[in-house]
Amino acid sequence: MLAEIEHSLSFSSCDENAPANIESKVTRPKAQILAYYRRFVPRRRLDWRWHWAGQLLKCGEEPDPVYDDDWTRRAFDYQRLVDEHPAEFLAETMPDIHAALQLNTTGGIRRWELDARILARESPETIQSKTGIAATVIECYEAMFFNVSSRIDCASYIESKTIGQSPFDGQDVATFWNHFGYFYGPYFLDIVIDDFRSTGKPDYTHLSSDRVWWKGRTRFQRTMDRSIALLMFSVSSLNLTALFRLQRVYMILNEGDETLAQHDDIEDLVDEAMGDLFSTMSETNTDAGVEPKEEYVA
Repeated sequence: MLAEIEHSLSFSSCDENAPANIESKVTRPKAQILAYYRRFVPRRRLDWRWHWAGQLLKCGEEPDPVYDDDWTRRAFDYQRLVDEHPAEFLAETMPDIHAALQLNTTGGIRRWELDARILARESPETIQSKTGIAATVIECYEAMFFNVSSRIDCASYIESKTIGQSPFDGQDVATFWNHFGYFYGPYFLDIVIDDFRSTGKPDYTHLSSDRVWWKGRTRFQRTMDRSIALLMFSVSSLNLTALFRLQRVYMILNEGDETLAQHDDIEDLVDEAMGDLFSTMSETNTDAGVEPKEEYVA
């Protein structure tokens, strides 16, 4: 719909008698309509600023000096220089935007972690201390390519744009980290990411196929594995209560700075909740289409 609105309105002023100068562009109602629509449309793109800057450049126009924000104007300035200057010049002239674009284009585990930590509501400074990515680059990346901060409390939007509703098959690590970061917070996200790196595995498919994998795993690691495997099952009214209990436990841990060793009682609650979930799934044979393995059941 946004494309239809943008193309149905010309880039000239809606007032035929208005002079063709900057003052008329500042007050043109079309610019305000489009700016508000792009910012508040329910299905807004995560990279809406970058996309709009590209559309303006393609049509030979410039950002509106009133209704297009500073991030949009910076994105436009960068894109305007791309065809005229080498990457070295762009990296030197606009280092934050250039680095953010590289993160967005390259993808991989650095971007997966960055997206998940943004969804976990971690500040740019905190993310910098954990990933080594400059806080200014993180702020630029979020504004231009992963703009979720203004809607971080709108779960339906976050889920539709960053997580989706397809069953987790163990292969899409980014989607799982986004899910864990958004719904369970930074405490367990740290553990999930550190554990993933330590295993050397490319994804999580081994949780549903490799029985030998469970040998040698600590009690808490097995608990985390159950949490991940849980996403491979359909949630029903029979296990919803236990799922909410588990999420509440995670939130309690995220509220404090204590280590897991100081929460033996809470870890017992995690094991109990996970045991209830997988026992219920095993007994009722839900429509998940997958039989819980005996290693999952506490």
